[in-house]
Amino acid sequence: MRYGQCGMGGAVWAVQTISMELGTLVVDPGTGHDTTITVVQVATDRDTFTRLDLSRVEARATLDHLRAGVSKNPHDLVPVAHSRGVRG
Repeated sequence: MRYGQCGMGGAVWAVQTISMELGTLVVDPGTGHDTTITVVQVATDRDTFTRLDLSRVEARATLDHLRAGVSKNPHDLVPVAHSRGVRG
């Protein structure tokens, strides 16, 4: 999360942007080590997020609206492409 200072006459901190990665912990068959496969990456700013009516949204449509990175095949644990990165 990124924080910004706002307010006059004293420091008041508020979240300005948020980013999130969702993944699952698996064993890498090549190394035998635990690794995380990221299947969703999303970031947005405070104004965009607060305009969402979370009681009425559909998850995939909201991820598309927020231009999230989503795995092309999460069931086979194909990771999300990291080429764009994720920023709010």
